[in-house]
Amino acid sequence: MTDNIYSHRAVFLDRDGTVNTEVDYLSSVKDLRLTKNAAKAIRILNQNKIKVIIVTNQSGISRGLFSIDDLENVHDELRRRLRGKGAHIDVIYYCPHHPDDGCLCRKPGKGMFEKAAKDFDLKLNKCYVIGDKLTDIKSAHNISARGILVRTGYGKLEQDKLRDADIAPEHIAENLYEAVKWIIKNINRGEND
Repeated sequence: MTDNIYSHRAVFLDRDGTVNTEVDYLSSVKDLRLTKNAAKAIRILNQNKIKVIIVTNQSGISRGLFSIDDLENVHDELRRRLRGKGAHIDVIYYCPHHPDDGCLCRKPGKGMFEKAAKDFDLKLNKCYVIGDKLTDIKSAHNISARGILVRTGYGKLEQDKLRDADIAPEHIAENLYEAVKWIIKNINRGEND
């Protein structure tokens, strides 16, 4: 099979505030809600054969707020709800460590992204990172990907910090669906080759 314009690409998604609504330390499926048109956005990526990878910091585990089993239950339910809407996530990577642990996998570190690149034969400079925090944008820049800030979750508050930040997203979108539309348009124009 020959490569196409979507080969070796992935869209890395932050979970909380991007795919699902922001809940401080989401630990129960009863609190899980998808953001508006999230499944539709992911379905578009699936249809274009672009890998969809969630990368999420989950320090609630190290803080003792919930267990790995609680986290896995939330992820199983997230997958189930997306499947029910014709969409799927290729994989979910999470960092369970506390911010003070100095972990290399915790965003904006490169660990989860480098693992994904190895696991899925990705070219990180052809990838995108979508999230509602500046850490997601820093992650994108740390791996030479393109970062998109969504205005869901903490996104509106984070956007206000941009003028004082030393980084900027390549794009700001209202939500995940609008971000994905922008990505597809960019790839089709050959703007990230």
